[in-house]
Amino acid sequence: MASIAVTLVGGLAALGGVLYSPVKQRYTTLGVGRPADKVVNIHGVDGLRYIPNTIQCEDLHHEKTTNMLFAACQATKLERSLWFPPLTVFTDPKAIGQATIVRVDPTTFKSTVLKLNGFAGGMSTHGIDILNDPTDPTLLWIYIVNHLPDPERWFVDPPTSKAIEHAHIEVFKHVLGSDEASFVRSVMHPLIKTPNDLLATSPSSFYVTNDHVYDSGALRIWEDVGTQGSAPSSTLIHVEFADIGPNDPSAGVTATVALNKIHNNNGLGRASPHQPEEINVIDASGGVLHRVKRHLDHQNKPELTVLERIQLDGTLDNPSYYEDVYATPGNNASGYILPGLANAATLAENFPHLDRPIPSLVYHVRSNGPVKFEGGTEWEKRLIFQDNGTQLRSASGAILVGIDPKTNGGKKQGWLFATGFGSEAMVAAKIDL
Repeated sequence: MASIAVTLVGGLAALGGVLYSPVKQRYTTLGVGRPADKVVNIHGVDGLRYIPNTIQCEDLHHEKTTNMLFAACQATKLERSLWFPPLTVFTDPKAIGQATIVRVDPTTFKSTVLKLNGFAGGMSTHGIDILNDPTDPTLLWIYIVNHLPDPERWFVDPPTSKAIEHAHIEVFKHVLGSDEASFVRSVMHPLIKTPNDLLATSPSSFYVTNDHVYDSGALRIWEDVGTQGSAPSSTLIHVEFADIGPNDPSAGVTATVALNKIHNNNGLGRASPHQPEEINVIDASGGVLHRVKRHLDHQNKPELTVLERIQLDGTLDNPSYYEDVYATPGNNASGYILPGLANAATLAENFPHLDRPIPSLVYHVRSNGPVKFEGGTEWEKRLIFQDNGTQLRSASGAILVGIDPKTNGGKKQGWLFATGFGSEAMVAAKIDL
């Protein structure tokens, strides 16, 4: 999620007036005038359940063959308030912290912290993706964004920069059902500058978003509060790498710019399994879900085309897609699950202080009918979860797991799992569908 500056949010009025449509929408999206004490809690039908060992899990994914959730989390809640480049927190580069990969059973609400074999470095986690191996059904690939400080700039006297990171993508292999994951290698490339989220396309390739052009300063703030038409667009990168060992993160890595037309590229996600050519890209501070088509250009290189932009009324983060296997002719809940912030305008001042709330929300966007792939579908946008920041401090990842109506008195419901980059624990809420 991007950093937000309150002073420039207020300055939007001078830019165009609140009646000017893009500026008015930005006021709504950033939650200006919607402080935490005005956010109404929407926690589903039975209250919240809390998942242990899930500190500051920025993103999570659903592995369907085992019906397990996977998240990349932090070992303690302190480090991210001292070092987290995505929110321009550069206070202590030595406070990177130790990360964990956590597996969550959505039926028992129990968690398992995987043992990480062969990984000895620090890790400040961000986006995560998982990919079932195409030839070995027992194997799962796990990819994690790791925000490391550049040792040649930070660990010299005096430091030559206070806003430069040395980001890696960490690659692991996990045998489904086991309690461990094995480190494969780190991946680094000059085009991966401010990575946020990623989406694997094969065991040795992935897309990764750069959420900003600038590391810090006034221009970065303008990226946050500016609009698609006025602020710089960051890049979405396609990366391929060879499995040649973990010693040199740059070895065997090639990368190209796949898309550079989306403001504040942030979360990445897969769409319906019936439309494998679609992926979803989030404009975080703009609150926009982009439906994007994957295809090959005339040189047989991966290319992305934006099909549709879906505007929401809060900032957004990592998208996921819920496939409703219990759909009925009158109620198909298949659609996008979109977590975000209800009051992002205060994020920059509140995030480093662990005792301050960060209000969260989750949208469910569905068509309840045929989807026009090239755009023009009538979307139903429903706010299914909202918290004032005291029960869930930020929301950046959310997964919906359906409940079989045969085991639920015929009710059409699901368990929503939500987590955040500043949260102390992942929460689960039973919601009506």
